[in-house]
Amino acid sequence: KRRFILLTHKKFIILLILFSCFFSSFINASIVISDEYQSNNITQDYIEDLFKKVFTENRISYNLDTSLFFNLPIGIVGGYKGDTIALLIDEVVLLPDKALFNASMLLTNPINGEKLAFAARNVEFSYKRGLEGTIRLELVSEKPLTLCKEINLQILKGSYVEWDCKGLKLIHLKGDFELSDDVYVRADYQGERLSGKVKSFFEVTASSLRDLVFNISLEPFQLKKFPDITFACNNISVDFSDISNPSTLRFPQGYQNVYNVGYLNLWKGVYIQNASVILNRKKFKNKKSNLPLSFNVRDLIIDESGFTGNFSIQNLLKLEDGVIGNWNISIDEFSICFVQSEIKSGGLKGKLRIPEVCDSTKYFTYSAIIDVDGNYFFTAGFSDVLDFK
Repeated sequence: KRRFILLTHKKFIILLILFSCFFSSFINASIVISDEYQSNNITQDYIEDLFKKVFTENRISYNLDTSLFFNLPIGIVGGYKGDTIALLIDEVVLLPDKALFNASMLLTNPINGEKLAFAARNVEFSYKRGLEGTIRLELVSEKPLTLCKEINLQILKGSYVEWDCKGLKLIHLKGDFELSDDVYVRADYQGERLSGKVKSFFEVTASSLRDLVFNISLEPFQLKKFPDITFACNNISVDFSDISNPSTLRFPQGYQNVYNVGYLNLWKGVYIQNASVILNRKKFKNKKSNLPLSFNVRDLIIDESGFTGNFSIQNLLKLEDGVIGNWNISIDEFSICFVQSEIKSGGLKGKLRIPEVCDSTKYFTYSAIIDVDGNYFFTAGFSDVLDFK
């Protein structure tokens, strides 16, 4: 009996479609089928409610055929493994040879559940050949996407997803990569602070939100608490993929990686392969140049734990070139270690010549500790007999 009822139901649907097409052809008109939930004003909230309705009521299918058009809304499931992605259909117009339907889709940020909504209108479905080609669904409204506590993406119009007969084909996102202005500030190549957020335009094509890897360029920046050090970065990779890491990825010395060797692909963050460290020219002066002191470093990280970098430099400033007030100063060693956006350790060593105290052949030696707030604590000594002038 159940088999007979099911067969009768399928025959009824087929007859209804044939009748609809015949009737439409005869009077040169179309038939519109829509869910009561359907709205002419496609918004993010509407698509989120539609998504909830489809999955709550189990209105899902893995293949699209014309019988589904008579039980709207419906969701056609197909996406990256582990993602809940469906092509949502909420309105269909039946024509003699084809159907036109409105479609939408939600992408969910796997990190914190934020949603991106996409939509397309008048998608063609042939009664003979089915869905042909690729559907492009455009971003409905611009939204932020959190990557970690110090990094956001502002997703802009022009972003889209593509769907074909196999399911989700690709996502294409464009927008602004932004560092948190609670932690980072813009700067110029002289080490002077600028207003506004540290950000960069980006554009990326990926299989899902679980596989975002792209390169950016950034303006110089400082950590807000430490104005004496500016970073001008090159070769910056943004890695928010569960599948792979940048081929050049190397973690800074002392970095506490929570992932074992076999699971490094799960690490997510920003890897800065090369950078110039620019020192505050008001504190570190070279009397032979108006340019600030700088040196090159490698392997800086910004991830869920914050900014991490560990670097040192030898013979940065000669005694005859360095000046502090009317004293000569050298920087023979400079080192600093950032962990979780804080200074873990740092210091400098060198020589100091005070003209009022010693002649041009003698000097003090000094060392300084850089504390967690970026303050300098100096000690100085003299290893030779000092004749005061």
